[in-house]
Amino acid sequence: MTTAEYHSFLPSPFRRVAVHHYVGYAFDEVTHSHDSFQFTYILEGEADFAINGVRHRLEPGQLALLRPGVTHHFYTASYTITRAYNCYGGIASREQLGAIADFLAPWIKNQFLIAKLATGDIEALVNRLLESKTAPETSRYATEYALNLQILIAFCNAILAEHPFPLVPDIPPSIVKSLHFLEKNYTSPLSLDKLSEISALSPSRFSALFSETIGCPPMQYVHRQRINKAKDLLTFSNLTLSQIALQAGFASPSYFCRAFKAATGFSPAAFRRRQAQTT
Repeated sequence: MTTAEYHSFLPSPFRRVAVHHYVGYAFDEVTHSHDSFQFTYILEGEADFAINGVRHRLEPGQLALLRPGVTHHFYTASYTITRAYNCYGGIASREQLGAIADFLAPWIKNQFLIAKLATGDIEALVNRLLESKTAPETSRYATEYALNLQILIAFCNAILAEHPFPLVPDIPPSIVKSLHFLEKNYTSPLSLDKLSEISALSPSRFSALFSETIGCPPMQYVHRQRINKAKDLLTFSNLTLSQIALQAGFASPSYFCRAFKAATGFSPAAFRRRQAQTT
């Protein structure tokens, strides 16, 4: 059984943060990957990530980073009680986090990395995070963001200490500029002309360079981000389908329902019911 002691949606660089509690055997139903990065830190118990058929064991104090595109299974053993802090995120601007923003870029794909952190510090921050749920509404949201950001920076530093990483990705600056803009504004009305204007390229040149670099056309990338946002809102919020369509950037609830089913195979309502049974 899997329950969430804590979950929250936060501004960039976060999308969703949760402290999951696994009792006994838990596993992903299918091998899958994410369009965002994922940090998983084991607070207690143990868990395995299966990557390309190889199991990687995580124990308390160990951290895994899955970049977008890493196909994986997640397992906990039948004899364990496991608690894990999970962070899923998108882009961070350099104004927010400086050069480490490039390390968190979701277009840097297909890396699975493990690091060890000194026990105690992260656990203390997570405990404060759980306690923040009872803080006054006026300060709770800012407190959550600050604590999660401290945890995230500790994770990044631990990964970078064990796995040196070039902080400037090998991506044309014009495409990086468009990606930064897109990640901040993907729920707003966007067009190919607008994105190419941001990049100071012609629409045809921008589209070709974006597809060559990122692996899909720019508007397909936007659509994927909106579907992912909708998945999170369906899983962890009580918003209506109309509200979710608006917040995820879809032009209308009817278009949202058609697009979501085409992308996932489930209607939004069916997806929400399915997630309620597994979270």
